[in-house]
Amino acid sequence: MRFRKDSFFGKLLTAFFFGGFIPFLLLAFLFIIITRGVIEKTYSKRASEAVALSASVLETLLTETVNYAKQLAVEKAVIAYCDGTSRSASVISDVIRLIGTIPNNSGLTPYVIPLDGEPLLSRSTPPNEYRIASHGGWGILGTLARSAQTEWIVFAQPHPYSGISSSVAIGTHIHGEDGLAGYLIVDVNRKLIEEKIGQTVKSGGALTELVFFDKTGCIIYDMADLRQEASFYDPDSIQKKLYFFHGAPVTMGIEAWGFFPKKVIQEFIQRIVTAALAIASASAVIFFIVAVSMAKATSRPIHLLTQTMQNVSDGRLDVSCPEIAKAKDGDEVAALIKHFNQMISRVNGLMQNKVEQERNLRYAELKALQAQINPHFIYNTLNSIRSVARLKGDQELAFISTSLARILREGSSSRSDFCTLKHSLELAKDFFTIEDWRWPGRFHLTEDIDPSLFNAQVPRLIVQPIIENALTHGLENKPGPGCLSIHATKQGEDLIIKIDDDGIGIDTGKLEEIRDNFKKTEYKAVDLSSSIYQKDSSGLRFFNESSGSGIGLLNTHRRLRLIYGERYGLTVSSLPGSGTTVIIRLPFKDTGGDAC
Repeated sequence: MRFRKDSFFGKLLTAFFFGGFIPFLLLAFLFIIITRGVIEKTYSKRASEAVALSASVLETLLTETVNYAKQLAVEKAVIAYCDGTSRSASVISDVIRLIGTIPNNSGLTPYVIPLDGEPLLSRSTPPNEYRIASHGGWGILGTLARSAQTEWIVFAQPHPYSGISSSVAIGTHIHGEDGLAGYLIVDVNRKLIEEKIGQTVKSGGALTELVFFDKTGCIIYDMADLRQEASFYDPDSIQKKLYFFHGAPVTMGIEAWGFFPKKVIQEFIQRIVTAALAIASASAVIFFIVAVSMAKATSRPIHLLTQTMQNVSDGRLDVSCPEIAKAKDGDEVAALIKHFNQMISRVNGLMQNKVEQERNLRYAELKALQAQINPHFIYNTLNSIRSVARLKGDQELAFISTSLARILREGSSSRSDFCTLKHSLELAKDFFTIEDWRWPGRFHLTEDIDPSLFNAQVPRLIVQPIIENALTHGLENKPGPGCLSIHATKQGEDLIIKIDDDGIGIDTGKLEEIRDNFKKTEYKAVDLSSSIYQKDSSGLRFFNESSGSGIGLLNTHRRLRLIYGERYGLTVSSLPGSGTTVIIRLPFKDTGGDAC
């Protein structure tokens, strides 16, 4: 099947493309965009949380160190040593004991520094920056001297050149009886900060760099590069477009800034995009193959049906469309093809039937032309018989000849197809008169008809066939006398003519055959193969009067249906041995007494 833009296959494939593939691509791109945004937002949030957590951990560490320093600064032994009240061995031993409450490997190193120049006390080697004689006016000692009213201070990188790895120092004042007596300084080792903060942040993978710096910009701690510590930090030097960048305050002007490079996320996102595009490409190929297959499977029956319709439009009625194999009940296309084939079959049968009917019609017309020659001769002959009978005084023969002439004249009359009910009853009486002459004294006819119905319009020869059928098939075969009655009434807008006989009746099988023949000869096309038809010597079909199917009843019923519609016609009821009842139903129309 070739792809054509305006074909059903082309439209179906286009619908699959725009209705399935395009939305799929849009969803794929939307997935990539949303995934990129979600990942970036997630990593940015993780970085922000990591910075906030690091700031909180450092703040807790510094707070605990401050509390320790303040507690140690008010100890009696420490105050006594610094203000010179007592510097005995026992006092020095008490100060060393107090300093020793913190293990050496804890990361905190306290120093007790008297202002009068006496040796400072510590469990570690004192750094030069804590000697009053040489450094009393600068560094942390100078800051403490200038901050007499401040309870405690935080000082970044107290030993930048001595090689001692202390990231930050906490300093407080020691007051004696005469005022300021010394300083207490606690160094916070870098290793302690690394253990508390660095490993936690690194193990989470949320940050690649974490920096703590004070309000002057001095770097207290740099997780990524130790060499940057003690230098000054410039936030403006960071290309923030390349990083997830977050900051958080700690305490006393210290800030924490964390970074995570976007390049790492972009590489990860790029791998996701590559995988998504690969999946989308493979899905697109599969989708196209499936779409083409489904479009072909769906459109092929339509294509075949279109070709079959084209053949039918070209006059070929012997074709049929291949039906879909294993089609389900809900398959509309399969049902369409099936009904189309049935329609073509019926049309073909109707066409053949029509041809046969046309042949029969021409044959009937020929027979009718031939028959028109005979009535004139028969009428003259019957008139001659009547005249001779009257001359000889045989009034009965004359009366019979007159009745027979009227019946023949009615059958060959070219006048209107309708007459009054009165006229039709008179003709039926003529036929009854002839039969009564044949069977003297055997039959009795009664009428029960409202005179107001005599002018009702009825088709010609509508009652006589029923009388003939009753006499011939019902009463003649009955031993002894028989009765025949005719009743006519008006029911609503309909005229009801009821004809009863007390003859031998119709057996059940024959009655069902008559009723079945009534159905066969209604509006549907006539089945010329039915047993109610037979062929003559020329091959033409006509009603099979010897079939015993009540041909008079059948013709009358068909005439009424063709004239008035399916509401009207004959109804036959009978019981074997009890007689037969035939009801004629037709619309009531008063002629007003006009001749038909």
